[in-house]
Amino acid sequence: MISFEQALNTVKEKLAGAEISPGREVVSLAAAAGRVLAEDIAADRDYPPFHRAIRDGFAVRASDVRVPPAVLRLRGEVRAGDHFPGVLGAGDCISIMTGAPLPAGC
Repeated sequence: MISFEQALNTVKEKLAGAEISPGREVVSLAAAAGRVLAEDIAADRDYPPFHRAIRDGFAVRASDVRVPPAVLRLRGEVRAGDHFPGVLGAGDCISIMTGAPLPAGC
C-alpha cells in the first residue's frame, strides 16, 4: 500500500504527462450549473448592504445579556424585508428572522 502523498504525486505526474489542460469557456448563466469557475471572483460591495440576522432568534443589546439570566421585554418582530423603526432600548429585545436587518443598537 502506498501513502496518500505518493498516490497524489502519481496522479499529478500522470496528468502533467498527458498534457491535459481544461480550457476556458464562456457560457450562459443557465448553462453554468455544475461547472467550476476558472478563476476567483470577488464582489465590489457587501450585499445586502446592511448587518443582518443569519438565523431566526432575538436581537439584543450585548450589555443587557452580559450576566445571565437576562430578563428582557419583547418589543416586536422583524421579518426579512422589514425593518425595526427606531433604536433598541435598554432591557428590550426583538424577535428577528433570518435575513432581516439588525435593529439599531444591537
